[in-house]
Amino acid sequence: MIDVEMQVVSKRLTERFGLIPRESWPTDLETGVRELMARTQLPRTELVQGVLSDDSLATALAQHVTIGETHFLRCQPHFEALARYVAARLEVAPASSEIKILSAGCASGEEPYSVAIAVSAYLSDLALERVAVLGVDLNHGAIACARDARYRPWSFRGAPPWLLARYTRPVDDTVQSREVAQAVRRRVNFEQASLLDRLRMIETGSLDAVLFRNVGIYLSPSALHAIYEELARVLRHGGFLAVSPSDPRPADPRLQA
Repeated sequence: MIDVEMQVVSKRLTERFGLIPRESWPTDLETGVRELMARTQLPRTELVQGVLSDDSLATALAQHVTIGETHFLRCQPHFEALARYVAARLEVAPASSEIKILSAGCASGEEPYSVAIAVSAYLSDLALERVAVLGVDLNHGAIACARDARYRPWSFRGAPPWLLARYTRPVDDTVQSREVAQAVRRRVNFEQASLLDRLRMIETGSLDAVLFRNVGIYLSPSALHAIYEELARVLRHGGFLAVSPSDPRPADPRLQA
């Protein structure tokens, strides 16, 4: 891709999705453009112009520059703290209500499944029945993997033995995959969408907890500010927000402990 095209496309992805260009973008975008050309049968110039005006093409290209590094129970203390929070909420919430949890930037699904597993393991299966987890990510391929719920050993690195024994089963394949248990899967849903777009669709004060970990570091200051504003709006008063140590902290006092 020539420099002018690179600059135009990078600007489009930054403005639309708030992504910060990284050193790998030239290579990643070139790979993405070639794959999209093969898939759509569009000439290069026409495809680039399409990315500038068509959200679906821009989203498809953006998938090539997003980061999907994750694994089960990554930063386990976060999940233990979340389970304690859920236990406290269940004590005061109406018996017919659900505890709603968002995994923002869920990649291939290990995080939202870990949320459901933690609730079941640290509380009970009955507690899990009152929890609804939603995973949202921009990457269509990652969401497809999440819905498939089959993972290779690398996704379970560092996971405690009880997680594999109780919440997964081996798959008969050549790469030693394991499938997440149905009891966990049915409490988790996934959507492919821009996070900011999806947050704007959520009712004010309707979420009990949000995991927004290792996402903010890849976003522009303006995009991150807009997302934190939406998180402050959609989280109930006293709600649970988890960010990673490397993520910029929210300035909004509504999101500060």
